[in-house]
Amino acid sequence: MYWRIPTNYDEIKNIVERKRFKEIGLKIVNQKGDVINDQEIEQRLKNDDNFFKAMKFHFPSISYPDIFNCETHLHIVSLPKGLPSICSDNPIICRSPETFRVYNDDFIFPLTPTTLFIRGENLIDFMSTVKVEIDLLTFKQSKKYVSCTDENYIRELERMSQQNNYNLKNLRSSIFRQILNYAP
Repeated sequence: MYWRIPTNYDEIKNIVERKRFKEIGLKIVNQKGDVINDQEIEQRLKNDDNFFKAMKFHFPSISYPDIFNCETHLHIVSLPKGLPSICSDNPIICRSPETFRVYNDDFIFPLTPTTLFIRGENLIDFMSTVKVEIDLLTFKQSKKYVSCTDENYIRELERMSQQNNYNLKNLRSSIFRQILNYAP
């Protein structure tokens, strides 16, 4: 899912630009099946928009082995029903977005309006009110779109943000402190 989120497309583009085909699990072969190492052909392919579209689907298959090095626990947590639901183009809440490694680092990913998928140690019993902060961060870290089941909820989140002068870093710290007992 991580590689299909629109806000991560730049990360894919940067990786593709930096690396040779061999490093990202690709090779060019001629009609006889011989491997061709031609940087000019690689660059022409990399410049094609369709190549990038294909890479969005290729990245999960080449990056998944990293998960075998991860020993951090995964949790699925249920929240109470009846709360508004929000989603955006950037729904994954990373503990450290600047250095996030998709298969190893702590994150919170809202799966449904009432279900969170969490990677992290020391999961603690937390108040369901943290969902409001998760929704606020989901709203604030969106790049292109956010949608919600209740338009007034977005207004309320914005009002709460302004009243409490939240910034993304403090909000992120608050969420992880409440859920994983994480102290930055």
